[in-house]
Amino acid sequence: MNEGDRTVPDLLNAEGAVAISAEPPRLRLLAAGDLCPIGRLEEMLGSDHAADAFGDGLPLFERADLSVVNLESPLTDTLSPIAKCGPNFGVARRVAAGLGEAGIDVACLANNHMMDQGERGLADTVAALDEAGIGHLGAGGTPADASAPLALTVAGLNVTLLNIAEGEFSRSRGGPGAAPLDPVANCRAVAQAAYDADLVLVFLHAGNEQILFPPPWVQRFCRELIDAGAHAVIAHHPHVPQGIELYGNRPIAYSLGNFLFDWPEPEPETDTSFLLELELSAGGVCGLQAHPIRKADNGGASMLADQERADYVGLLNELSAPLSDEARMAELWDEQCVLLHEIRYAEKLRRVAGLLDDGGDDRRKTELLAYNLLCCEAHRETLTHILRLRTDGRLRPVATHRQYLDDLMARLKAMARATPRETNDGE
Repeated sequence: MNEGDRTVPDLLNAEGAVAISAEPPRLRLLAAGDLCPIGRLEEMLGSDHAADAFGDGLPLFERADLSVVNLESPLTDTLSPIAKCGPNFGVARRVAAGLGEAGIDVACLANNHMMDQGERGLADTVAALDEAGIGHLGAGGTPADASAPLALTVAGLNVTLLNIAEGEFSRSRGGPGAAPLDPVANCRAVAQAAYDADLVLVFLHAGNEQILFPPPWVQRFCRELIDAGAHAVIAHHPHVPQGIELYGNRPIAYSLGNFLFDWPEPEPETDTSFLLELELSAGGVCGLQAHPIRKADNGGASMLADQERADYVGLLNELSAPLSDEARMAELWDEQCVLLHEIRYAEKLRRVAGLLDDGGDDRRKTELLAYNLLCCEAHRETLTHILRLRTDGRLRPVATHRQYLDDLMARLKAMARATPRETNDGE
């Protein structure tokens, strides 16, 4: 693979797979990214048509020994949205039954939307998942419950899952909420789990939305989790795919992208993602495969095939290539911060700067925005770096880096649209 003047070997083969060891697998785990059953998905998953949402990806869930998704919405019939910036999600409890019927085994609840409907919403979600026979972790009624690992025995192996999220409005602060990102405590929990279990897998909800490369702090943290004993780290939240890294021969998937997320506004970069299949043995992850998917016309999922699949695997290889190059990642982070300042943070900073002049509802919304910018690790780290670039006189795009990022994003957006099939009718 050629990355500017850098040549980097592909991580994934033509099938989207990589063999990590020669040890035969004992179980297959399938991980999916953000599942937010809003819009048309609520009706499908809350009825006898749950399989329609999973489309031709359903067999992957059926054959998996263990399937895990990030549930990005409370399941409750009583909506009582909390005060926050950003959207409040909430869908009917009956969705849980549809998820169970479609083959979901475990739901990760540590994310920035799990408390959108308050304590009642979280309690209803837990109850609905329990009734559907779906395991869950990452949120609970107390900090201890929220941070508790989920220990399972699958195919004779003791598997421990941990789930954490960066701090936004769902974070547990002494009461109900999501398991917080705390590097010292999280790594200590991983080390303890590794002492007791055959396999330890960490699911992380963190990072900046709609950027293609993880920020340095996310990469450091994921590597620290591996160093502490995790056999794999699987992340989501950016809504777009990011690359896969083998660190110490253990995989880190920095963002799976959206799985099922019927967002009503057109954002084509979020309409394709991948399911990650891990082959696991007593020694760890012995292989993995990325299965590219696209948002279907009905709002569900559709597997990519043939040339489209090959193109997507090629893009994943390009997103993975720079991850081991610290200098290159620093360059890309600089450029992504310049871009994020232009499209997102400049306007937010102007709003916060005028906080004292705002009144009424506008003031309250701006206060919530300011709070989130300070308490969320991704926002705080990005703003800090933007200000550093500004004080250094470097808050301006570098043409080569910007073109590289723009080209990758354009390719990703193009994959959201099915390629018209050529026909030959003899004319």
